[in-house]
Amino acid sequence: MNDVPILKLSVRHDDGTRQDLTVDAPQALIGSGSHCEVRLPAEDAAVEQLLLSVDGSSIFGQVRSLERPVTLNGVPFVEGRLVADGLLRMGRVELFVSLVESSVTRSATGPKKSSSGSPTIYAMAAIGFPLGFYLLLTNKPAEGALPTEVQPPALFAASSAAACPEAAPEAAFALGGEELRRAETARERAPFSGQDAVGAVNAFHRAAACYTRADSPERALDASQQAERLKDNVQLDFHVHRVRLERALATKSYEEARTEVRLLLSYVGRRGNPYSSWLTSLDRQIELKFSGKKRQ
Repeated sequence: MNDVPILKLSVRHDDGTRQDLTVDAPQALIGSGSHCEVRLPAEDAAVEQLLLSVDGSSIFGQVRSLERPVTLNGVPFVEGRLVADGLLRMGRVELFVSLVESSVTRSATGPKKSSSGSPTIYAMAAIGFPLGFYLLLTNKPAEGALPTEVQPPALFAASSAAACPEAAPEAAFALGGEELRRAETARERAPFSGQDAVGAVNAFHRAAACYTRADSPERALDASQQAERLKDNVQLDFHVHRVRLERALATKSYEEARTEVRLLLSYVGRRGNPYSSWLTSLDRQIELKFSGKKRQ
């Protein structure tokens, strides 16, 4: 038997449908991402929209994305304590949150649904959450704190300024074909290499620029659309690896964390930006802690 903080959420849709959920964990992430404990439609929430945290007898909320506004009792909300009977609104969805402390037998983990409702909203198993990288490996100050995470660079800064180096239409058309083949080859390797995934998007954009220079609008549009589709997939994969790293650190799964560090480095490279330096430093510290664990 353990004392478990239980978050109770009542979700109300614009059509009047209501769904009651419980999450037996001190935190719950709300958003449209598949890793969220409470999943909302993409039309109403960002991939990670709102993080709920329990602190004693209080519930705190923190908006994780400002792309979609969140209101509390009709007032714009960014971060703070949730008032009793407060009404949160995200897009077309209204949300009431309350806290129940209960002693339960932890024979199984995961949230529970108490009523049926929209299939796009559901609770998923609680397996760890971002807590801030500077406290994730240890709670003991004597062991040293990890450096604070920095924001990753834009993965596709180069593709937004893609230009065709060929001035003559015939040469531009030929180069567009070469870039397209290069992009398709890199796309095949994308599931196994972040560098190839980013490179494929950039090559598709260069192909589009060259086809535009060659006055071939249909080919240019096709290459541009392929670039955008792949770009969305790559950005989602990159985000998933960041979330997995956070959770691996939260659960002190050092070997898994090092795997995610290396995968993230494959997207951004090992040099030239603060995020790469942070990942490299984190990898060294994880290696020391992981080695210490193995010797114990």
